[in-house]
Amino acid sequence: MSFWDLFWLLVWSYAVLVYLLLLYRILADLVGDPGVSGWGKALWVVALVVTPVLSALVYLVARGRGMGDRSTAAWRATHGPRTTSRSPVPAGAVPPAGTATPSGLWDAADGHRAS
Repeated sequence: MSFWDLFWLLVWSYAVLVYLLLLYRILADLVGDPGVSGWGKALWVVALVVTPVLSALVYLVARGRGMGDRSTAAWRATHGPRTTSRSPVPAGAVPPAGTATPSGLWDAADGHRAS
């Protein structure tokens, strides 16, 4: 097998893998979308079987924004609202500079080394 044969094998393998992941994502979105009727879902699946690449591109163009919105809503439903930042560490919880040792543990309550 020459270098170019191996190169094109890897390129096509990557393309097929990306397409399969995209197809999985489209089907998962299609099944989970309550706004599409059963017949509409069946037509999309038939289109994905008959003309896979073209219908996948049409699905992404026609329903891509809603696909992202549904994904974001599902993530927020399972993980809760997103906070913009974490609360800062109180000033008393950090020991003064130069007093920490590599093996030492500090007690956050009084700022002294825990024994």
